[in-house]
Amino acid sequence: MRQLRRILVLIAVMFAIIVLTTQWILPVYLSIETANKPPIRSRLVPRELLDHSVATAPGTKLSYFGYEFEIPWNDIDEAKTKSYRDMVVLTFHSGLKLMVGVSPPKLWLEGIFGKSKTTAVEQSYGVHSDYDLLKTMYTSTPDKIHLWAFSPRIHYRETFLLAVKSTAILPEAETGFFYAGNSTNQGFQEGDPQAWPSNYRPKSRSSVAIQLFSDQGCLNLTLFQKDFLDPAGVTQADLNRIIQSVQRVNGSVA
Repeated sequence: MRQLRRILVLIAVMFAIIVLTTQWILPVYLSIETANKPPIRSRLVPRELLDHSVATAPGTKLSYFGYEFEIPWNDIDEAKTKSYRDMVVLTFHSGLKLMVGVSPPKLWLEGIFGKSKTTAVEQSYGVHSDYDLLKTMYTSTPDKIHLWAFSPRIHYRETFLLAVKSTAILPEAETGFFYAGNSTNQGFQEGDPQAWPSNYRPKSRSSVAIQLFSDQGCLNLTLFQKDFLDPAGVTQADLNRIIQSVQRVNGSVA
C-alpha cells in the first residue's frame, strides 16, 4: 500500500512538472527568446504624419475597381498601362509607376486564421476588421511582451503577432512608417517618398506602399520611383493629395 502511494505521488509530481513545463516554462522561454532576438522590423511602429500639405498641381482623376481618386500628374503613358482582374499598373512618361489594387474585407483575418475561426479570433484579439488586426499587430513590439504572464495563450499570441508582423511589414517601412487615411478610409503608409534606402542600387528614392481600409475592402496603392526622372521625386504632399481624395464610387472602371 505504501509503495502504491509512492507511485501515485511520483506520477502526480511528474504530471505537475509536465504541465508546468508545457503551460508556463516553455511559453515564458519563447517570450524571452522573442524579446531578446526579435523578428526583423518587429520594432517598427506607425506614427502620425507631420506633413499634412496637399499638392495643388494640375493632375488627373482616376477611377478603378469602385474607387475614385486624384493624382498630381497628367502624363500617363496609356501604351504601357497594364490591367489585370483586380490590379492595374500605370506607367508615366516621367518613369514613375503606380500600382493600384483592391482586396475584399477581412482578407487578412481569414487568410491568417481561416474563415471558420474568424469570429473566435475577433473575440480573442478584440479586432473586427483587417485594419483593426493590422493596427494591433503593427503596434505590437518586443518591449510590450508580457514575459512572466501566467497564461500560455498570452505568450503564444504575442509572439505570433510579432512573427506575422515581421513578414507583413515591407522593407520600405524602414524609411518611414505612418498612419494614413481620410474621413472614410483608414490605413497605413510604408515608405518615406523622400528617403534614400541604403540597400537600393542604383541609388533611388524609396518606393511607397499605401493601404486604405473601409468596410467594403482595401485599396492598395504602390508608387515606384526607381526610374522617376523628376529630380524632386514624389513628395508627401503628392501622396496626401491622393489619400485625401480617395472615395468609394458605384461600379468599377478599369
